[in-house]
Amino acid sequence: MIVALIAISGVFMAALVALLVYLAVAITKTARRGSRPPKAEPETHRFMVQFGASLEFYRRQAGLTQAAAAKAVGVKTRLVKAWEKGELTPSALQLSALAETYGTTLEQIFTKARG
Repeated sequence: MIVALIAISGVFMAALVALLVYLAVAITKTARRGSRPPKAEPETHRFMVQFGASLEFYRRQAGLTQAAAAKAVGVKTRLVKAWEKGELTPSALQLSALAETYGTTLEQIFTKARG
């Protein structure tokens, strides 16, 4: 009887560990993937692309590469690329840091994005 209980608890523990490992992997994959916005309406998509072009314009005007801008803001280069393509948008803190790094204001970035 005791051997049966030990065997059952061993199987239970193995299943529990497997479940925890599965959840940890799933959470890690989700965190790495980042949050991509849902498919945007055409007007929203157009603005995001224009906003990205505005970020690129001010970065180039400041004489910075994407890698230098990323380092100054504390993010990876691929994130700056995604911002400039209009695939993702920076957070308010990141956007503020970008404006300061580029020597411009948030108002100028948004005004240029609106056309």
